[in-house]
Amino acid sequence: MSVESEAIPTLDDAVTSGPEVSECQTEKSDQKDIPEAAHFDARDKSILDFEAKYWKKTAVKERAIVEELGISPLEYYQRLSVLVKVPAAAHYAPHVVGKLLEFRRARTRKPMI
Repeated sequence: MSVESEAIPTLDDAVTSGPEVSECQTEKSDQKDIPEAAHFDARDKSILDFEAKYWKKTAVKERAIVEELGISPLEYYQRLSVLVKVPAAAHYAPHVVGKLLEFRRARTRKPMI
């Protein structure tokens, strides 16, 4: 039995290639804090609607990401990370974007001594 060796994709490959990235690319914006992939579409609305649901277990949520959205959990969380910087996302689902920003702030806060 022969085993063909294939190149293992890296995180950089996942971020810089594939239809998900190319479909979302827009012209460069004058605003530095909004990434190039700031195009907001129906897929992004689905992601925000999905994130608004309550999940008791991460494994169940990640399985549902694959089944309902048809993307990997890695792609899901990468897109959420971009969406918190997109004004249209904050307008569409301010409670979800606010919650995500608060989680991000909590992770980066230094404990007071």
